[in-house]
Amino acid sequence: MKSIAAAVVLLLAGMAGAQQRTVHLPSSKVILEPVPGAPQRGGSFTATAVVSPDQKYVAFLQDGYGGEDTELAQSIAVLDVASNKIAYFPDPRLRYDQHQTYFQGLAFSSDGKRLFASVGSITRPTADAAVKATGNGIAVYSFENGKVAPAEFFAIAPQPIAAGKKIAHIAEHAIPQGTQVPFPAGLAVTTVGGKEVLLVCDNYSDDVLELDAASGQVVHRFDVSTNEWVPAAFPYAIAANLTRAYVTLWNTSEVVELDLVKGRISRRISVAKSRGRTASGPHPTA
Repeated sequence: MKSIAAAVVLLLAGMAGAQQRTVHLPSSKVILEPVPGAPQRGGSFTATAVVSPDQKYVAFLQDGYGGEDTELAQSIAVLDVASNKIAYFPDPRLRYDQHQTYFQGLAFSSDGKRLFASVGSITRPTADAAVKATGNGIAVYSFENGKVAPAEFFAIAPQPIAAGKKIAHIAEHAIPQGTQVPFPAGLAVTTVGGKEVLLVCDNYSDDVLELDAASGQVVHRFDVSTNEWVPAAFPYAIAANLTRAYVTLWNTSEVVELDLVKGRISRRISVAKSRGRTASGPHPTA
């Protein structure tokens, strides 16, 4: 308790020494400046944050409209933990006027030398050089000393839907019959069978893809659909270890457990709470 009290005294003394001022807002709330904790200026709609394997950097996915400092392009921001400085690395392929966008997925390779980011499009689901469209897929960046640079692009084609399923109209451009737009969301990197793999939640095609992290080739597809219509489950976020992966379904109160060794769904975990005749509960995305 004495140590806590001492810490509080030091904090208050530090705040006083910084000549704190009060800013009154129209909402009747106030802002105290300088703000305790030295917060950094953020970018445009920070959706995801991931820590590098060596814990020296934190990368942030900025998937809003971008700002003047990023030339109206979405970007990856990198925080140098030692210096507390943030640098922004905009991608011109993801300007506000382009056909594709970052979504939710960002992951480091296991050696920390690459970054993977999910890219989705419904206006041009597949690549079209005439309009600078990448199509759906994973943007791969090199990462060295906190600097990000475009390296490759792992294209993800419209995904085949199982027989008997109905396809909800999403694509604003032609795609093969019997397929659905993948629109990659959450990502996870792990090792399966001695090889590094990238797990991709396809938000609109209700599946999870296992990609070879070196080549981007599809190794396996997990169908996590829950309804005759696709999409209906909307897989969103994913976490993985060496044998299992856990996928949140955006439109249900379920987490799906994947057996990465056997290549199958091992169970579905409900996080719903029963309320009378209906079931409602947590939104399992985090």
